[in-house]
Amino acid sequence: MSIRIMLVDDHPMMREGLRSALKRRRSLNIVAEASNGREAVDLALKLKPDVIVMDIMMPESDGISATREIHSKLKDVRIIGLSASSDDDSVRQLLNAGALGFVIKDCICAELLDAVKTVLAGKRYLSPAVMNSFIAGDKPDVKGDDVALLESLTTRQRQVFDLILEGLSTKDIAVRLKIAPKTVSKHREDMQARLHVRNAVELVKYAVRLGIKTV
Repeated sequence: MSIRIMLVDDHPMMREGLRSALKRRRSLNIVAEASNGREAVDLALKLKPDVIVMDIMMPESDGISATREIHSKLKDVRIIGLSASSDDDSVRQLLNAGALGFVIKDCICAELLDAVKTVLAGKRYLSPAVMNSFIAGDKPDVKGDDVALLESLTTRQRQVFDLILEGLSTKDIAVRLKIAPKTVSKHREDMQARLHVRNAVELVKYAVRLGIKTV
């Protein structure tokens, strides 16, 4: 299956480098390119790509603002931020805006394919240099990160999430939503993968961290 990707960077040579890195995998198809955040939002809403590779610093509308706007309207689009700098505050802002990944531009060739594969699976990807910085003690806003993941759920996944917290079984959720139990199970599986939880217990702990549920 072809994965539709949009590239966003104000430097043509950088976009060419991104294209070259992605061409190594035949399943990846570049469907659009934008040179600023405003163009990125317009093209994303029109084309609905699977993945957007987004520069953080751009004219007219920066990548973080564009990420926030796109994510608010297209929950299923996976966004990977790019920057020449690994400034922790920018990375936090990007993740809290709804991005699932961040890659330092110097590491594009080595990391971009792994980043695309990871975010398509609904998982977070951070360049090792950034992750090492967080591990060293300057960690990202965990609660903000959890909120971003929750906001990335589809409407149906969020409904299943809320009903599980109410204590409903798969069968009861199916009746409430008027869908098949197998469909509920699939939404639950996808939702748990996106939130990085393995079962109902971890789901409740996740909700407690966000203040959605008390114990």
